[in-house]
Amino acid sequence: MPRSDSDDWVVEIKMGIRETKLLYNHICDSLENPGPRKVASSVEELEYLKTLRVKLFVMLCEHTYETK
Repeated sequence: MPRSDSDDWVVEIKMGIRETKLLYNHICDSLENPGPRKVASSVEELEYLKTLRVKLFVMLCEHTYETK
């Protein structure tokens, strides 16, 4: 039976603040400076990365607020 992308399977990842910052920086860099092998990305992928960037930024802001 062929597998397809669906929303009935989910995963949760537990990360510390350092990992979250690294992932945020990587996403920002990927959006701002796409490499030569990554010239054409799908609109869906770009929108997902933009959404993920916002979610990670919110997490970083929340951490900063809670630790001050």
